Amino acid sequence: MARPRSVPSLCRHKASGQAVVRLDGRDHYLGKYGTPEAQAAYHRLIGEWLAASAPTEISLRFVTELIAAYTRHAERYYRRDGRPTSQVHAVKAALQYLQTLYGDLPLADFGPRRLKAVRQSMIRGGLARRTINARIRIIVRAFRWAASNELIGADLWHRLRTVEGLRRGRGGRETEPRRPVAWSDVAAVRPHVSAQVWAMIRLQWHTGMRPGEVVRMRTSNVDRSGRSWLYRPASHKTAWRGHDRVIVLGPRAQDALAPWLRPAEPEAPLFQPIEAERAWRAALVAERKARGGVGNHKRPAQRPRHRPGRQYSVCSYRRAIARACEKAGVARWTPHQIRHTFKMRAARAGGLEAARAALGHRSVSVTAHYGELDRRLAETVASRIG
Repeated sequence: MARPRSVPSLCRHKASGQAVVRLDGRDHYLGKYGTPEAQAAYHRLIGEWLAASAPTEISLRFVTELIAAYTRHAERYYRRDGRPTSQVHAVKAALQYLQTLYGDLPLADFGPRRLKAVRQSMIRGGLARRTINARIRIIVRAFRWAASNELIGADLWHRLRTVEGLRRGRGGRETEPRRPVAWSDVAAVRPHVSAQVWAMIRLQWHTGMRPGEVVRMRTSNVDRSGRSWLYRPASHKTAWRGHDRVIVLGPRAQDALAPWLRPAEPEAPLFQPIEAERAWRAALVAERKARGGVGNHKRPAQRPRHRPGRQYSVCSYRRAIARACEKAGVARWTPHQIRHTFKMRAARAGGLEAARAALGHRSVSVTAHYGELDRRLAETVASRIG
């Protein structure tokens, strides 16, 4: 095994009185020597420097160094289509609590009791119980990554694994489970969304695909050779497990999708916000009633705050629906609720196994995880034999 790489110490620059550390032949000045700010900056810099090195040739000493190293790893690892995924934001949010409480603590002094203290700070912050458990798992995962790369001893990770997740009523805010959405609430938003967003809503309603799958649709991913079209997303939620994902598009889904196909641009996103913006501006111009220049004086061009792109994100798709729900005066619902509704409809039409196949789940137990489905199946049994 290679000898661990030594970490340069923080020194005092005599001429200026600043804290300085030399990394790879370059001096880094970190503020006044002896201050907590300089010490914290030193630990962050060392963590970033270590993260850029070969993992088997370095070692970590402080919690903040592990945080910096794992954050760099997450930014490189959790990427889709060349962009960071939402998991990167979850990692940073979880590690922020660890940084606040124990950033300057030596790793040798960290353990299960201090991990519980981090969890308690999340409880005081008003986070939901499930969110707290998820963030604690991320923190433990960071220590597992460091142990697997021989940056720390594996015994620390094993000790942190003994901290069990919060049970209901043991801390953290409880949240309501996601419910299906009625078609009346879905149809109510139609006048308040763009044609692109409404097409995506219809596709979700008729296929049950995930929001991330509908916003990334491209012509090249749709096989139209058969009676039923087949959509194979280039990337999806379980692709990292090696699972294939095929979404079957029936007649109604085909009617919703056909106007948006781009045979001339097979790799272009089907639903583009920039086109929705152009259509909206064209409608504003068409509705103007003034004639002959009255009230139509030219105004200086204003640069929009956020330029629309060529592809919706899951967040922008969800925000468009939320704004439309507010304008329509209906209870707010999300794209994920459409998938839950489709599961209920599929289960009633063909049973639990049919719902599993349509949703792309590998196991029926995943499909049955939704409590509403279990209740309705129980009601069916009770009506027949109860």
